Amino acid sequence: MTEVKPGPCWKTWPLALCLLALTTLAAAETVTRTDINRLIARLDHKNFTLRQQAQARLLEIGLPALPALVKASESSSRDQQYRIEQLLTDIQHRALHKGFVDVLSAKQDGDIDLEAGMALISRILDPMADEKAVTRWLDTMAAQVRKRLGNLAPGRADPATLVAALVHVLNVEQGLQGNVNDYDKPRNSSLGWVMESRKGLPIVLSHIAILVAQRLDVPIVGLGVPGRYMIQYDAPGKQADLIIDPFGDWTVVSPAEVNQINHPIHPEKDLVPDTHRNALSRMLRNLMSDYTGAGQADKAGELTAYLLLVDGPEVPGTP
Repeated sequence: MTEVKPGPCWKTWPLALCLLALTTLAAAETVTRTDINRLIARLDHKNFTLRQQAQARLLEIGLPALPALVKASESSSRDQQYRIEQLLTDIQHRALHKGFVDVLSAKQDGDIDLEAGMALISRILDPMADEKAVTRWLDTMAAQVRKRLGNLAPGRADPATLVAALVHVLNVEQGLQGNVNDYDKPRNSSLGWVMESRKGLPIVLSHIAILVAQRLDVPIVGLGVPGRYMIQYDAPGKQADLIIDPFGDWTVVSPAEVNQINHPIHPEKDLVPDTHRNALSRMLRNLMSDYTGAGQADKAGELTAYLLLVDGPEVPGTP
């Protein structure tokens, strides 16, 4: 998988999105393929007003116009191709915006779909991101944990046994580890890239574990520790919680050891379950910071709109 560079990314739109566009078009009553093709032809019209009207209408139509726009781009004039590229980029941003709005519409924070949110972040990086492949991978890891536990149901296993099985699958069988050498690369924020490379950021590795644990119905939660995101088995009753450091070879650590790794920490704030909204916000800020560091200020700027949805109007200037 190659990292997407700035510029039009419509040429590598996910197949699922193209199929969605075709399905939407088939269901539309007021817009036909003929209408869309006529509007696309007007993108090369000599009359400026007609060109602008056609571009505005195609943007309004959105996803249903995608297949015809992609097809037209292959044989259009240079000026028309430029307008098509601009349209398809705008359509992508609108699709992502709607995706984040839908994910964040959950009334309770715990109902926010982290997997869907992380899939959207992957699509920012790689419009070809194969969400179904990632889902199958997560399902496979959950099955591997169940197999390792044998006849013991995950929810009935004691915390140490469950954590040992989970860590063995993710770290030993799957080879997931922190990306130490290329830590600041934007692609580390993509679930698809981590699936292929088996290397990622602390927060992405942590949430892979959380997504697997969700499939097992066991209480693994995120810890928003400054500097290095971690996870915790949030043990019920009087059982001791277990903190796991995915970036640090999936080691089980004590609060004192966490303080040594990320000194100083405030246990009452840093060692409590993170919210889903905060986790998505931190992922987006990491990506924004990595884009900025890579000299891709335009890509970093595009993320501001999504951060506004997650955080509200007050978005910090520094991730």
